[in-house]
Amino acid sequence: MYDAVLIGANFHQAKIKHWSLDYQEERMKLDNYAYFYRTDLKRANLSNVNLNSVSFEYTNLLQANLQNANLDNARLDGANLIGADLSGASLNDAVLRGLIYSSETIFPEGTDLSKAYLAEQC
Repeated sequence: MYDAVLIGANFHQAKIKHWSLDYQEERMKLDNYAYFYRTDLKRANLSNVNLNSVSFEYTNLLQANLQNANLDNARLDGANLIGADLSGASLNDAVLRGLIYSSETIFPEGTDLSKAYLAEQC
């Protein structure tokens, strides 16, 4: 999904998957990931959603609810997580490089934010 605006979208308990065309077999196939690039998911409810291997590169997740979401193997490169709630989320092997967060962002205990950027308070 490119440049989509889904402000306040509710994906509560959804399973995010991606369909693609297999040109060799000339049929659609289900991939194990979805790709959100520069998508606006501001204030989206993604609580309890299986987001395993989903890519949120440069996606706006400002104040998004990601409580208890499965973000294992997810890519959050450059994502905006200012004010987002990731309490109880699973982030095993997630890529957090360059993401932006604030002191209001709630991460699971022990989350490695060494390659992320803390936004300054105004």
